[in-house]
Amino acid sequence: MASEKDQLLQVRHQYPGWRLWASRRGELMCATWQRPLTREEAWQGLSRTLIEDDLPSLLAKLQEQEAKRQACTPLSL
Repeated sequence: MASEKDQLLQVRHQYPGWRLWASRRGELMCATWQRPLTREEAWQGLSRTLIEDDLPSLLAKLQEQEAKRQACTPLSL
């Protein structure tokens, strides 16, 4: 079984648009999208920052965000 550090590296490789990091005390796993969200992305429910208790939970949220991002279509003005 891979160590948490190895798992984190794998997740970083899988989601290159995200900056992954642990809280100062290592209690929370966080991810920040590396560019501002467009208005359409925000309206579609995408988040710029994700905070979870552990790496598996963060990975689930990243997968959810990626699915929303792929389904996101520009809204007509």
